[in-house]
Amino acid sequence: MRDSILASNELSPIMAAVYFLIGRLLTQGHALLKLMQEGFWTEATIIIRSMYETQWLLEYFNMAEHESEIDLRKWLNGKIIKPSKVRKKVSFDDNGPSYRIKEKMGAKSNN
Repeated sequence: MRDSILASNELSPIMAAVYFLIGRLLTQGHALLKLMQEGFWTEATIIIRSMYETQWLLEYFNMAEHESEIDLRKWLNGKIIKPSKVRKKVSFDDNGPSYRIKEKMGAKSNN
């Protein structure tokens, strides 16, 4: 699927990644629902983790930092970006982008 998305000259690199990863999230969500309906709870947790990894990858590519832009182009060309690197960059501590989004939405810190 990634190849067909990349074949389109109409999409910017970030939009190609967003299109592909949102599609992945929708597919994973559908699989998650089916697994839960059938009572496959352990398997469902694996899908949940994969959905988190996909969401973090989306967030990482959306950071507009030089390193993430380079990694975006590598990923679009089939290279694997280490999940540990992505998690580190989109950390949930007081400096990470996820924390800043929560702060903008009015969530309070427990500190």
